[in-house]
Amino acid sequence: MTATSPFVWLKDLCTHFDWLHAGSQALAEGRPLPPSDAVPDHAIGEIMRAFHRIDETLRARRDELDALRQAAETREGELASARGEAESARGNADAAMAALERIQEAIDDRQRGWDEMESKWLHDRLLMEQRIGDLDQRLRAITGRLKDHAHVLQTVAADLTSAAS
Repeated sequence: MTATSPFVWLKDLCTHFDWLHAGSQALAEGRPLPPSDAVPDHAIGEIMRAFHRIDETLRARRDELDALRQAAETREGELASARGEAESARGNADAAMAALERIQEAIDDRQRGWDEMESKWLHDRLLMEQRIGDLDQRLRAITGRLKDHAHVLQTVAADLTSAAS
């Protein structure tokens, strides 16, 4: 028998159909196809090569999807990180606002204390000025009385001097 014998061709055809069936199952299960160089160069071989091209295309698409999935996971990680940083910044801003509120309260308390101290100081100053005024009047009154007493004593001394002479 020659290579073109119908029996050889039928045997090759059955082999190729078995290969085709196994290849379609492999594609369905996601397994690689057997190498295409085992397929003869005729119509069945062209079909097998088409299956190989489909398999290569599917693998390329799967690789692209994996790359996209990985990129999406990376972006999701970056977003989670940015979200964490934003939450941290929000927490820092809240803490800063709370600190500013405490500072403002302290300033307000200090201002109230200053205002109270100034008011007390002004009141004490007014009291001291009144006391100084009262003491000044008493001093003038005492000075006036002392002048009167000095005048009386001078008169008495003059009388005594004239009586003694």
